[in-house]
Amino acid sequence: MALLCFIASCDKDNREEEHMIGGGDAIIMGMASHAHNLKAVVGEFVEGSYLQEMDITYEGAVVACDMGISVITYDTLDSETVEDYYNNTKLVPAAEFIPQTTMRDPIPEVEEALKEYENQINKTRAVLYMTPYRLEGVTALSITADKEFNGIAAGKELTHCFHIVRYAPPLVLSYDTYELDERKALCADDIASWLAKKPLAQPCMTLMIKEESRSAVNDITFTIAMTLTDSRVLTATTPAVNIIN
Repeated sequence: MALLCFIASCDKDNREEEHMIGGGDAIIMGMASHAHNLKAVVGEFVEGSYLQEMDITYEGAVVACDMGISVITYDTLDSETVEDYYNNTKLVPAAEFIPQTTMRDPIPEVEEALKEYENQINKTRAVLYMTPYRLEGVTALSITADKEFNGIAAGKELTHCFHIVRYAPPLVLSYDTYELDERKALCADDIASWLAKKPLAQPCMTLMIKEESRSAVNDITFTIAMTLTDSRVLTATTPAVNIIN
């Protein structure tokens, strides 16, 4: 019943109706939006857990090998709803959750790639599959800190000290070829290798410190600067955190 209500509501908005692709009892749709804002949150990364990874109110110390920084791109989403958005946009049973983000004109090649991907993994019918993606690509990613870290002075480049361990959704989409690269639930991708794929901005990805770069430091903040294909630079700074070895 909820799914039928959702379809009816889409009839009132031609843009959303045209945005929907797929058939049968399942509805598959890419959820395209702009990367207008960036949010960076720090916490303890726990395998299989989003909530502790995304803990915006994290306080106290975190062991260096467990520290994660989640980098989130979004359009007009209120910061208070970022966690709900991240936790619910991959699979939405019975369409009970309607994302509070602004729908934009989709990229046809990306929509087709997502349709093929979801059809391959879809084993349950009568559900709504919503795979978010951003319309802008990323050409550079910079990480700096306000204090010395791993022997590197404050304000100097730290990107080589981190790698990507999780993507949400677990996909990398190329803005150049529109190819879709499915990533494992947990990985260890070099940031330079990710950039070489000419990726569309990830809705969310989690960074962790490489083993050889782990360092103890108190009350440190990290700043993420993401350069987009339209030449805009999005920046976000994490809350202060105490890192212990």
